[in-house]
Amino acid sequence: MTAVCDVDEAAMRRGQQNVDRHYSTRGTQGFFDYRELIAKARPDAVVLSVPDHWHALVAQAAARAGMHIYGEKPLAHTLREGRAICDAVERNGIVWQTGSWQRSVENFRRAVELVQYGALGKVTHVEAGTFGGISYRDVQRTESPPTGFHYDLWLGPAP
Repeated sequence: MTAVCDVDEAAMRRGQQNVDRHYSTRGTQGFFDYRELIAKARPDAVVLSVPDHWHALVAQAAARAGMHIYGEKPLAHTLREGRAICDAVERNGIVWQTGSWQRSVENFRRAVELVQYGALGKVTHVEAGTFGGISYRDVQRTESPPTGFHYDLWLGPAP
């Protein structure tokens, strides 16, 4: 892992520290703008953990730069965006994988194994929850973006 990119400066710095602590021996580069990461860091592959409205643009830019891609769902908002991503991947001969990250988390994989191998007996009812998350109670409240949060880069192509 050579670089992280986040429009939130604090999150980007935490990402750098986490990577440096666990993976990197030469200092992880940090970027606020994905275009700079692509141009300067030149990674072999990227993991697109971006807001859904950025998937198509970032994926196409990474594909054009010859970077292999792991992208989150949804692949795109429209058929046109999806087709553009597929065309860029094919044209540039790179590997693309769309994944549901949750399916890769150890506790979810272990739960599936327990069911598949009969360790729980016959399963007749399942309730599932998700990790914490955002509270939507204050969604009506408008406020300025926090210092260090590059809102224009987060908003990007969103309407």
